[in-house]
Amino acid sequence: MNAGVAEQDMTGIAAGLALCGKIVFTYSIANFPTLRCFEQIRNDVCYHNANVKVVSVGGGLAYGALGVTHHATEDIAVMRTLPNMTVVAPGDAFEAELATRALVAQQGPAYLRLGRSGEPRVHWDGLDFQLGKSVRLTEGSDITLIATGTMLYTAVQVAERLSQDGIQARVLSMHTVKPLDAEAVHAAASETAAIVTIEEHSILGGLGSRRGGDPGRTPRVPSSVQTLGSTTDVHFFSGKSGLPQRGLFVDSRRDPQLTCRDDRNRQKHANSFGAPSRYACGRCTNRKESPVTFKVPFVDPKAQYQKLKSEIDGAIGDCLTKEI
Repeated sequence: MNAGVAEQDMTGIAAGLALCGKIVFTYSIANFPTLRCFEQIRNDVCYHNANVKVVSVGGGLAYGALGVTHHATEDIAVMRTLPNMTVVAPGDAFEAELATRALVAQQGPAYLRLGRSGEPRVHWDGLDFQLGKSVRLTEGSDITLIATGTMLYTAVQVAERLSQDGIQARVLSMHTVKPLDAEAVHAAASETAAIVTIEEHSILGGLGSRRGGDPGRTPRVPSSVQTLGSTTDVHFFSGKSGLPQRGLFVDSRRDPQLTCRDDRNRQKHANSFGAPSRYACGRCTNRKESPVTFKVPFVDPKAQYQKLKSEIDGAIGDCLTKEI
């Protein structure tokens, strides 16, 4: 059923169908099926414990070139606050398939957060997937890397790099953020010298904020704990520092050429625009006469990966130095 660009209606319809005995999946891009219709999820789905599974594609900054309106960096934080809600962020396609089957079998609301497609596969077979139970990919006693969602492959690559330097890293795929596998976190805190959480999400309210497990339980946490994710500054930049230099955003206010090809409106539009999208600018009264040309630079995913891996390597090095 195509509800159109009406996520609130979509969620209300899904809740009604679920209360009639159906298992319903809602689906949209990034933050739209979560943040735009948060009230409907809260009141119509969760408070009735309706069997609705909310699916988002492109979690995190996957839709980087479309601007912050298409980013989902707060979705895990808000969704895990809801009653009866299970929050799952698979690390690869295999985990996504098993998570879907598990959510169908489980009664109640759930949030399934996917990548944009094309993420490297980490698992191949023999995976014992259970909601609420992390998957240990590698053994290690020096440091623990806990990843959720699409950052799993990055964590595996970092662990391989560290092994070349004689550092044995334990890698955990924390595919279920709620309920969290607190036992795995407690074991990592007791058995390794440092913990690094890696997520494509805000460090506020995401996986990193849950590293201590359930409230009221206080395991021995290593002196070195590092949380890697986006900060609140990801949405509020002036082009002077941070993300714009990494090629994730373009501030069209710096160059009128980035907003509209129409000379009559160019300066006016340049003064009012933020990060551009691939669509028509919306400031022109006649889009056919005033087509939009955006000179958004090509974002090399390999370069982004290398940059992130360098940051993770540096953070891990700092953790180990502090521990020593």
